[in-house]
Amino acid sequence: MPLPGSAERPAGRTFLRDRAYDALFDAIQSGQLLPGEVLRDEELMAWLGMSRTPIRHALIRLAESGLIEMSAGRQTTVAELAPDRTNRALFVSAMFNEYAARRVVGTDVRAIAEALTARRDEVRAGVESGDGLRIARGVSAFFRVLTERVGNAELDGQVARIDTELARFLSPGGAVTTVDVQALRSAVDAVHDAVLAGELPAVLDAFQALYVPTRESFFSRFREPEID
Repeated sequence: MPLPGSAERPAGRTFLRDRAYDALFDAIQSGQLLPGEVLRDEELMAWLGMSRTPIRHALIRLAESGLIEMSAGRQTTVAELAPDRTNRALFVSAMFNEYAARRVVGTDVRAIAEALTARRDEVRAGVESGDGLRIARGVSAFFRVLTERVGNAELDGQVARIDTELARFLSPGGAVTTVDVQALRSAVDAVHDAVLAGELPAVLDAFQALYVPTRESFFSRFREPEID
């Protein structure tokens, strides 16, 4: 496994397993670790500067998210981008976000206004810089503001699992995304404004404007009879 370079150590107190997860997640999403690459514990320990235990915790989380493949007696490898899984993630993500909007819009959203605006601004910054990974992270965080407002731990867990798959689609192994980022930005802006205005029909229209071109981009890239 070619090591990506020294792993950055974030400031502040964090669990080692979380640091390991974040470093590996970023390396996979950015394309530093490519699909099919073998992940060996000893090399990861040298790269991350930590023991095997937190690394194994991180690898299990990554496997649960579909980013790596690991099983007893076999090598641990970076997972391929699976079109059928991405297709399902797009569909389920749309349902989750619509459910959250129906629960949240029309209630007092002042508590989430600042966070929603900050995440929208992160999407804008990603688009302006052309950074696909930053866009993917921003979009994921933006919609998590809505789903987390629902207050359902099971929903939060499901969202976290599909977010990683969608991030790989938005930023497939590099900084450049194949999605129309200007349309994505406009849709996120529209969702933001409609949520804060308490206008559910406008939110649902914005979701449609977001998911239709995104799925069209998906099919243009992974057009296969069994999923079309």
